[in-house]
Amino acid sequence: MKSNILIVDNDAVICEIYGEFLEQNGYSVTTALSVDKALRLIKEQRPDLILSEVVMLSRNGFEFYDEVKSIYPEISFVFMTGHDNDPKIIENLDRYGKKWFAKPIQLDEMLKVIRGELFAT
Repeated sequence: MKSNILIVDNDAVICEIYGEFLEQNGYSVTTALSVDKALRLIKEQRPDLILSEVVMLSRNGFEFYDEVKSIYPEISFVFMTGHDNDPKIIENLDRYGKKWFAKPIQLDEMLKVIRGELFAT
């Protein structure tokens, strides 16, 4: 059975590129351009892993993570950000202690981390 990954990013191109790459590597992928849409999809599809941008328009990835984990603690979570030069974001990423990537992500490295997160659960 394929693992289901939800990609959450307000950039449709990021969702498309990363989604296609992960599908080519055997994963079932759903994308959401907002936290609100992602929360609806999680209720319907219960992904195995969420790959989420930190900086988004309506709510940030940290708020999203907290909400998801309070309801679905079993879902694995990996952050990504295009703001890896912002000390506050890096501080929060370190505080959460979750895997994260700076965009643009090296796809092979992303695949290794996702495989590690999925097999760790």
